[in-house]
Amino acid sequence: NEEDQFERNSYHELKWIYPSSGRYDDSDRYVVLSCCKSGSFHYFFTIDRTTIKENRNGQGYFHIEPYLIWPDGSGEVLEQEYITCQSVLSKSLGPLSEWSSRIEVGRHSGYNMIHFTPVQCLSNVSNSSYSVSDHHKLNTKFEGTYEQMKILIDTMTKQWRILSITDLVYNHVANDCALLRDHPEAAYNLINSP
Repeated sequence: NEEDQFERNSYHELKWIYPSSGRYDDSDRYVVLSCCKSGSFHYFFTIDRTTIKENRNGQGYFHIEPYLIWPDGSGEVLEQEYITCQSVLSKSLGPLSEWSSRIEVGRHSGYNMIHFTPVQCLSNVSNSSYSVSDHHKLNTKFEGTYEQMKILIDTMTKQWRILSITDLVYNHVANDCALLRDHPEAAYNLINSP
């Protein structure tokens, strides 16, 4: 149900439908599942007709693709098979004031989505595009603010009809990240990972 709050660890039993009424075997059985939320979902099944997760005989995941709707009020859906995405190294785009002209090349080349590598502050040591040193601050090399970035993204979306995505990097940080200085236990070490 679309109004129901999704709970990751809550499961609901689905009833099997038997088209041949099990006269010969039950290999034609199936369930009907109406999905109204996108994402990855876990399921399990049991053979002994219990609904206890610990008694599961098998499990898996399925994925429901999202609808990408243009935010211009038209309600038009961008079908996933029509996405043409260009990846750009954010750190190579220069000051934020110059991004528009650089990204516009993608617009004129027919792209309808731009993938930005992380836009946060990067390591002073490696300057790797995925070595984030501060998850809360915009890369100072952009000489801009998050509000200015929002204005650019809004222009891309509403005027150019180009969607944008970016990477969120939570599973690793730069060596010079304050998080590691303030919380050394967050890193692999001989105490927590012998």
